[in-house]
Formats: sequence, C-alpha cells, structure tokens
Amino acid sequence: MKSKSILVLMMILCSAVSLNAEDCHFQLAGDLDNNCKVDLVDLGLMAQSWLIDCEITPDDPLCIPLDIDGDGFDVIADCNDNDPSIYPGATEIPNDGIDQDCDGSDSIEIVWVTIDDDGSGMKDEDGNPISHGGFTGEMSKYETTNAQYCQFLNEALASGDIYSDGNYVYGADGSNGGTDFVGEVYFGTYEASSHSQITYNGSTFSVRIRDANDMSNHPVVMVSWYGATAFCNYYGFRLPTEWEWQAVADYDGSYTYGCGTTIDFSKANYYDGDYANPLGLTSYPYTSPVDHYLSC
Repeated sequence: MKSKSILVLMMILCSAVSLNAEDCHFQLAGDLDNNCKVDLVDLGLMAQSWLIDCEITPDDPLCIPLDIDGDGFDVIADCNDNDPSIYPGATEIPNDGIDQDCDGSDSIEIVWVTIDDDGSGMKDEDGNPISHGGFTGEMSKYETTNAQYCQFLNEALASGDIYSDGNYVYGADGSNGGTDFVGEVYFGTYEASSHSQITYNGSTFSVRIRDANDMSNHPVVMVSWYGATAFCNYYGFRLPTEWEWQAVADYDGSYTYGCGTTIDFSKANYYDGDYANPLGLTSYPYTSPVDHYLSC
C-alpha cells in the first residue's frame, strides 16, 4: 500500500512538470507563475506568500485576504465580530499586541469590589463579640489567576525583580519586596511540579493548556507567601490582614454564608472525601475558572 501511494505521488508530479505551455488550454489551479505548469516554482511562490506580513504591507500582491467574516478587517476573529461562536470568552495574553478579550486593552485587569465594612457583628468561635476593625477600600473580586501571575512573572523577570533556576522562581532585590525577599522562593513552575499551571522555557513564562482547557482563568497555585506579597507589592497593592479578610467576608460567627448553612458541589469547588472537579480534569489540581460559580 505504501509503494502504491508513492507511485501515485510521482505520477502527479511528473505530469505537472511535463506539461508544455503550448498544450495548456485552461488555467491550472495553483499555477502562480502562469506557465501552464504546477511545479516547485509555484510551491516556492506560495511559500513566499506565507512569509508576507499583511498587517505591515497590506498592499503586497502576495497578501491573501483573510476577511472571512466580511466585516472589513482581514482577520478571521477580531473584536468587531461580537460573535461568541468566533470569539468565545478569550483569555487576554498580555503584551502580545492582540486584544483577546476585546476590552480595548492588551493587558490583564483585576476586577475590584468596593468594600465599606466596619467589622461590627464579628464573633469568635465561642460566639463572643470581637472587634478587630473593619475594611474600607477595594478588594479583588476573584482569586489571582494563572494569567495574572504569569504576567507578573514575565514583567518581574524583565525588570530584574526575580530570577529562576528553571524549576523555581526566586526574589531579587527590587520593587517586589526589597532585600528581605532576595533568594526567597516565590513560585514553583510546571518543571518543578505537575501541580503548577505555568511553565518556563528559560526565557518566558506561559500558562498551560490542560485536557483541552486553557488554564489562564484558573486560580494560580504553587505560590508562597513571599510570592503573593511580591505580586501585590509589584503593582502597588497589598495582602489583606486576617481580620480585614473576615470583615470583607462579613463573617459574624453564625456560619450563615451567602449560600446558606449547607454546601454542595453545585455551589463551590471543594474537597469533601471527593473532588468536585467540575471540568472533569484528568489530574490534580482540579481547579475551575475563578468566575465558574457566579451564584448559589
């Protein structure tokens, strides 16, 4: 079967290169140099067209229009489509020149929630009133994602605030924490542990694709306290204190939360003798996108 396939291929090539111009009575598809032959010269011309950047030289005759959706832009999927079947919930890849999520910016933004809680009504484990102050300000609505932390790693690597031995990320003297953070482990890459969802190729950090799932919008794991603090410091934020966190959660000692006093896997991704694993991932960690559970 293999030799027969090779023979057929040779016959096609031979018939193409042996066709003379005077015998050509029709235009051959793929005959780019119009010599009535489809040969290696045409293949070279086709390959040359692949090397043309049509965004830089759109008038180049070798540019092949890609405006498949007919919106006037020569890209298959762009922010003018507004078509979820073409551009479904794209995850922003920072600093690549493309606005994946169509929010007008090629960067990853943190969603902030304004909080004004005086902390009153908080109780200890015995139900006694306690007062440790409240929280007034803004707190991120979602956990820090792999994409956000990956952006930090790439930017901090470029600015000299971190370094990596290929497996772990360490602090260097800079805006992320100063001399107290130098040499401390910030983060473990996929090369150090399969639990990590961020890889490092020696020059660039990138988020993994796992079980056909883009892990960009999943909460980052394998981050130490130093790494979390450095992330906040780098962008001018800070971690909340324990009591600020409880004030934001509005915990009053009653164990009555936003979804009531009971919980199941339809409300949250947690471990209770079994994993919720809502995406059906084949290996740990069984995380879910940070906005997966929007309501009770």
